[in-house]
Amino acid sequence: MTDSLTNGTDKMTGPALGAGGGTAAHGSSPAQLARTAAEAVRALNHATMDPDGGYGYAGDVYDVLGDLCDVADYLSQAVTQAARWLTQADAAGRLSDVDDRSARGTLLTAAEAASMLASAARYAAVAGSDLATAQCAVGRLATDDSAPFPYLPADTAGAR
Repeated sequence: MTDSLTNGTDKMTGPALGAGGGTAAHGSSPAQLARTAAEAVRALNHATMDPDGGYGYAGDVYDVLGDLCDVADYLSQAVTQAARWLTQADAAGRLSDVDDRSARGTLLTAAEAASMLASAARYAAVAGSDLATAQCAVGRLATDDSAPFPYLPADTAGAR
C-alpha cells in the first residue's frame, strides 16, 4: 500500500519494502519506471494515431514492432519478478491484508495476486512472440511512395 505521491512511503509501515527502500539501481523506484514505460507507450499511441503521420514506411512499423516485442518480453519478466516478491514477502510474514488481518486472508490475497501475475506474464510472452512473427512478416514489405495514402476504397473516398 505504497502512496506514489510520497516517493515510496508505505502508509502502514514507513519506507516501502524492497532493496534500497524501493529504489532501483538507476535511482528510480519500480513504480516510477513502470509509469515512465506506460507514458512512453501512450506517447507512441498518440504519435501513430493519424494514418497520415507517425509511420512513413513499412520499415518504421518493422522497427516499432521489434521494440514492442522487447517491451512485451520485459513486461513478462517484470510481472514475474513482482509475483516472486509478493510470494517471498508473504512467506516471510511481511504482508498483511488491510481488510482481514488473519494469516489466511493475506495468504489468499498474495496467492491470488501471484497467480494473476503469472497469467499476465504468460500473455505478455505470447504477445512478444506474436509481435516477433508480425515483425518478420512486415520485414518482407516495401513501401511505394507513389501510391496515395491513406488508401480509401472508391465508394468511401468522399466520406472522409
